[in-house]
Amino acid sequence: MTVSAQRQGRLDMLQCNMSKMTALDLALEDLIADLRFCRKNEQVGRLAFLAFCDVKAWARTMGNVNVADKVHQMFLETPYQNKNGFLDDIDDLISTLERHSQEFSRNYALRA
Repeated sequence: MTVSAQRQGRLDMLQCNMSKMTALDLALEDLIADLRFCRKNEQVGRLAFLAFCDVKAWARTMGNVNVADKVHQMFLETPYQNKNGFLDDIDDLISTLERHSQEFSRNYALRA
């Protein structure tokens, strides 16, 4: 394999990895927007679905065990006494996801 072919292979791999990370970052931004909208409108059922299915799936894809475990605990280990307790945990989850989104942005800025 020639040197130029090796370089091209590395560039292709880099672009592939960047595309995957960009897609995951965009998915996170979409999740945050959906969660904010549902939270604003107190759509508790939709919040539960998004958190348990979509956020947990995103966290597992990213290898973020802490977020996946947090969501798991929200639904399977903590019975809520009222709606406000659930909404408080959703607010914490949104804040956590926003911090992850900011980390993505900083990491991309450093790479550029």
